Order: sequence, then C-alpha cells, then structure tokens
Amino acid sequence: MYSMYAVQINSTFRDETHQMKTMYNNIVNYGAENQKKVYGAKGQAVIDAYAKASKVEGATPESTKAAMLEEANKVGFVSPHSSPDYTLVNAVDIDYSSWSKQEYSSMRNASKSDNRVLRVFGKEENDKALHLEIPVLRTAEQEVIRQKTTELMATKMNCEDLNAATMFSNGANTFEQRYLSSKYSYWLTRRDEMYQGMNRLIEKYDK
Repeated sequence: MYSMYAVQINSTFRDETHQMKTMYNNIVNYGAENQKKVYGAKGQAVIDAYAKASKVEGATPESTKAAMLEEANKVGFVSPHSSPDYTLVNAVDIDYSSWSKQEYSSMRNASKSDNRVLRVFGKEENDKALHLEIPVLRTAEQEVIRQKTTELMATKMNCEDLNAATMFSNGANTFEQRYLSSKYSYWLTRRDEMYQGMNRLIEKYDK
C-alpha cells in the first residue's frame, strides 16, 4: 500500500465571505467557464453574477464579491465549506500541486475507496485541490443511546415502548454503516428521529 506521511491542507471551514473570496480568486485565476465545471446550477449562478458585476463601470473586487454573495443568498447556494451542517460533514481541500501522478492517483483512489469519506473531487472534476467531504460520526452519542436503551429496557415499559427501545438500540448498533451509505441524507434524517425518539422515552421512564 502506498503511503503519504504529510499533506498540505489549503482550506477547511470558510464563512460565506471567505467562500465568495475563494470563488472570486479561482474565477480570476482559471476563468469563469473553467470554474463552472466545478459547481452545480446554484454555484454556476453565483459565477454568472461575477461575470455581470465585474463588467459594471467602476466595479471593484469588493463590489463584485458582494454581488456574488447576494446571488448566493438569492439562489440558496451553500458550499460544503461554509454549510451550517459543517459540524456534521467536514469539507477539506488538500493541495496536490506538488504531487507526482502516482501520489495523486494513490491518494484519490484511497479516498474514494474509504467508506469514511462521503465525496471526493479532484482534477477529474476540475477542482484545483483534492476536495474531501467527511461525515463526523457521533460515536459518543451512539454509546449514550446504547447505555440508555439497556437501562430503559430493564424498566417496566409497555409493549409499544419496549419495541421502540429495541428499534433504537438496533439503529444505534448499525448506525455507522447506514450513516456512510449512499443514502446519506436519508440516514441523517433517521438519525435525528432516532435521537428524538430515544429522548422521549428517556423523559418518560428515566425519572
């Protein structure tokens, strides 16, 4: 197995202003059409806002970035780097500019085959860094659920609640695999429902 012992991280979390600055700089350096290949429809709308705002007489980098941010808010564009869900899914950009072809290929393939990594973008997607999106597993919360379930199942539950507690326990035991599955958004919702249901049972029985 090929290993790298150190990499350069270019970016992790960005606030919205920083995100617009990053997009602006990439458009200036690589061109609007090039950058449109990196983003979906909403990101492309932000790039179109750059093209329009930058041609206005007296336009400045600041006024152009402000127009981009206004368009981002209008269309609901949110980068994984600046998402309010960043504590649930981290985004990280790794600089590959100094890597050999073998190093890049090995890192990309290793990232794509690692089920702890949700998404991978790189040269093939026209990204100027190796972009990884990594779910943050709430291991401690899963353990709390397991412990509380064991405690609750030892109390005098009615049949319906006992079945619910068993379901939550089973859900906690298989949560990691489902959390990293292709249906990520579905299981993210189910996870929140599982926590809420467990808390209701805890409030009911754990007095």
